[in-house]
Amino acid sequence: MLPQLKHKNDILKTFKVYRIGPLVAFSKGAHSVSQSLFSYYFAKYGVESYLYIRKNFLSEGKKVEELLSFLGVKKSENLKIRLTSRNKGLSSIENLFLFLVDIIKNRKYNNFLFLSKSSHVIQLSKLKKVFNFKIIYENHTNNLNIKASQLADITYIVSPDVYDKIKVLNKKAILWTYHYPIQDEFFLKKGFQEKNVYTLGYIGSLLKEKGVDILFESIRNIDNIKLKIIGGNDKQINSAKKLTDRLNISNKVEFAGFVSQSELTKELKDIDIFIAPFKKSQKTIPLKIYEYLATGIPIIASDIDSVKVIAKNFVFYFEAENSNSLQETIKRVISNPKKAKEISEKSCKYAENFRWEKVIEKMLMDLEKII
Repeated sequence: MLPQLKHKNDILKTFKVYRIGPLVAFSKGAHSVSQSLFSYYFAKYGVESYLYIRKNFLSEGKKVEELLSFLGVKKSENLKIRLTSRNKGLSSIENLFLFLVDIIKNRKYNNFLFLSKSSHVIQLSKLKKVFNFKIIYENHTNNLNIKASQLADITYIVSPDVYDKIKVLNKKAILWTYHYPIQDEFFLKKGFQEKNVYTLGYIGSLLKEKGVDILFESIRNIDNIKLKIIGGNDKQINSAKKLTDRLNISNKVEFAGFVSQSELTKELKDIDIFIAPFKKSQKTIPLKIYEYLATGIPIIASDIDSVKVIAKNFVFYFEAENSNSLQETIKRVISNPKKAKEISEKSCKYAENFRWEKVIEKMLMDLEKII
């Protein structure tokens, strides 16, 4: 259990959070979704939250409702969404202008600006004292970005390697193991049941570092399984289909394509085991691990530090980049249903630590420390 916030009602009245940056120009990427969700959940918790967003993702004539529908959330009076130009350069200028207008209006409050790009931290740090706000830097990369980290009031880091190197230099750095607020809908408590044929599930892009090629290799010689792939753009899916054809496993693999956040849980009903086959090049904590843990569906994951730091002993591990090891682990899980069920139930309970309310409460305690 997380400790309770001190003077909770006072904090909610005096805190205001702002998010501006390239990842919330809004695309269908996982980080864009998670950052927009953070803005929404701050608002839902009771903290007025401002989101500055380039509307290139939104259809002509459509409004904020389209974005909220995509995220699978409802409108909140505490969420102030500022839509700016589709033009990248013009949008940046508009974002800054609108932010300054809002920050001047709210100067008497405790204001926290969340940024995910190091150059933005460096540039906007010059305005901190003049306009009375603090900068929270979310370093989602595997780069140190030391200058930005030193200028920020808090630096959240999602790479264990980067954190180990920078924590000696920067006491304001935090290993951000709670950087993805899980929506209530993902707590399916599904568990594990014996079947004649099991459906493996994978969610995410089909980029090389995600290890989908290792996954394809691993299922060639397992008869009682099929694989469901959720995610990827058309180019990635076409390339993956060619690989399944070469490996002669196309009859085992279903491509569901990109699915919006609001529709995602509907696609999970037939999945029996999740696979997270990340390669060693995956240095940052992957977002999908959080959702996998919450569902109560057994997880098989590569044994890399960025997965282990969050998944701990609540998943079945295989040797990263080793298709034979993954194949053997799949067989082991299927042949030990009792163990699979036991671990999946524990993973679901563990994931309670990452429900959106608890994540926001933990971050508010971080913010409280710097005022």
